[in-house]
Amino acid sequence: MFRLKSNDVLPFHLIIYNQPMKYSLYIDESGDHVLKIDQNYPIFILCGVLLSKAEHDQKLTKLLNDLKIKHFGRTSVILHTIDFLRPRDKNSVYYPFCDADKRNNFFRDLENLIKSVDFKIMAIAVSKPDHLAHYKEIAPDTYLLSVKPLADSACTAYQELGLNEPIDFIAESRNKELDKQLLANYLFLESSASKISRLVKFCKPVKKEENISGLQLADLVVTPIGRFLLHKKPYLDFSVIKNKVQLTKIPATWQILEKQLEPTK
Repeated sequence: MFRLKSNDVLPFHLIIYNQPMKYSLYIDESGDHVLKIDQNYPIFILCGVLLSKAEHDQKLTKLLNDLKIKHFGRTSVILHTIDFLRPRDKNSVYYPFCDADKRNNFFRDLENLIKSVDFKIMAIAVSKPDHLAHYKEIAPDTYLLSVKPLADSACTAYQELGLNEPIDFIAESRNKELDKQLLANYLFLESSASKISRLVKFCKPVKKEENISGLQLADLVVTPIGRFLLHKKPYLDFSVIKNKVQLTKIPATWQILEKQLEPTK
């Protein structure tokens, strides 16, 4: 058995092994959580970006700030996909992205950032037509429905990575009422699923204004997943994130939606 004397120096590999490894899962969504079906986007996706604290604080944040400075001239900009794709206000920092070349240059730089950062994407995708056909008038809210399988994926990652601290589950704040519902959902999962309560730490939703890099990365990658699933024209090269994505479909077979997406002959 290995023993240390009082004046021994702890071997380097043991120092590394005993260091706590902190990971966080940053959450964002694509599509509306309500049960009304938008025919142009009939799915809901809850997406988590998993990365270590060191990778987030030391690498992602620096690269994201460099990207912001290059394209906006400052780091205070909060990156939000829909603002890039539909800039309406002429006074907005996003308005120059009405120019397709500027918009495409940004996404090419974003693709290079994604390639440079070590992270994993966990996505829970709900087909609303199939979900409603199964549950009808008692169909649960798609956001709250997706939280448990996303937390389950985080638990699996915890075990695969051999972590020794719970994974922080960090979602973006939406509004007071929706945040209240989400926190109630967290409490239910903590009380009913012992594995989740041990391996995942549910955090209070974070306001967009706090400029959290992980939340912005989640925002930037979730919509490309939805567009890929719906066979829509991409603005971000999906191959850049494909190998990082772990996808769970609800229900497992999208019989109704896949039929609707079949090309007409």
